[in-house]
Amino acid sequence: MLFYYDYENLRKNLTCTLSYIVGGLLILVIILIPYFVSDNQLAFWDAVVVMPLNYSDSQYGIFGAAVRQMAHSIGLYVWKSELIYVQAASGFAIWPAAVGGAGLLLANWQGLEKLERNVLLVSSVYFVGVGLSIVMGGKAHAHYLIQLVPSAAVLAALTYRTAARHLRRPFVPAGFAVAVTAVLVFSSMGSYSAAIERRADTGRTITGASVEIAGFLKDRCGGRPSLFLLTDHILYWFMDAWPPIRPMHPSIIGKEYLLETIYGRRTTSEEELARAFSSRPDYVVKSERVWYLNNHAAALEFLHGTLKAEYSLIATIKGRMIYERNGVECPR
Repeated sequence: MLFYYDYENLRKNLTCTLSYIVGGLLILVIILIPYFVSDNQLAFWDAVVVMPLNYSDSQYGIFGAAVRQMAHSIGLYVWKSELIYVQAASGFAIWPAAVGGAGLLLANWQGLEKLERNVLLVSSVYFVGVGLSIVMGGKAHAHYLIQLVPSAAVLAALTYRTAARHLRRPFVPAGFAVAVTAVLVFSSMGSYSAAIERRADTGRTITGASVEIAGFLKDRCGGRPSLFLLTDHILYWFMDAWPPIRPMHPSIIGKEYLLETIYGRRTTSEEELARAFSSRPDYVVKSERVWYLNNHAAALEFLHGTLKAEYSLIATIKGRMIYERNGVECPR
C-alpha cells in the first residue's frame, strides 16, 4: 500500500492501509476461532506453519519447481520418468502472451500516469508473491498455476489488444479475437461435456472411484461406519467420517519427519499404522500398491499382516481394495 501514498494526504492513505490490514487480520481471526475454542492453538501453528515448511524443505528447490511449472504451462509433464505432452492450447494462448504483455508495460513505463504505475507495482508485488509461494511450496503440481491465471490473462489481453490495434484491416482484429476465444473455449470443452454426460447418465456431476466407493459402503453398511483410508481420503467427507489418526492425508503416514512434527517426538510409520488399527475401523480402503510406504518395509509388513488376520477383502473398485473387519455388524 505504500506505493499508493500521496504524502500530501498522508492521513487518508494511512486510514486506507489500516483498513486493508484489519480486513486481512479479520479473516485470520475467524479461521483461528475454532482452534482457540477447542484449545488447539498449537495444531494451527503446526498445520499452517511448521509442517508446510518441513515438507517444502524435503521436496523440490525453487529452481526445480520453477522449471517444472514452466513446462506444465505449455503441456509438458514428466510421468514415470517419461516426458509426455498433454493438449494445452489455452496454455499457449495465455502464458507466452502474458510475457509479451509484461514486456509492453515495461517498454511504455515512462508514458504511464503515476497512479497507473503505482497500481502496477502493487499488482506486481501480488503476482511475484503468489509465484514465489508456488515454486517454494515443495511440489510442482500443475494446478497450482491456477492462482496466476487471472493476472496472466490480463497481461495476455494487453498483448492481444496491442496486436489488434496494429492490424490494418477492420475485420482482422475481430477474427483474431474470435480465434483466441475459440482456442480457450474449445480447449476446456471436453471437461464440461463429460460432466454434462455424467449428469445425464447418473444424475451426478462428479464421478470416480471415491464416489463409487461411497455409494458401495452406504449400500452395504448404511449409517456412518468407521473408516481408515490409505487412499482417496475425500471419502471421509463423502461418508461424514473422521480419520482414526491425526493426519488427514494418508501419505503423511510415510513421512516420518511430519509425524514427528505432529506428535512432538519421533514416530515411525509402523507406529502410526498401529495407532490407526487400534481403533478397529470397520472398513479399510487401499490401493494395490501403497507407494508412500515403499521405503518402510516394517510398516508394509504390519499393514498386510493386520489386513490378513483381521479383515476380509469384499470388493475392488477401480483399483481400490475395500476390506471389511471380520465380525463387523452394520445395518443391511
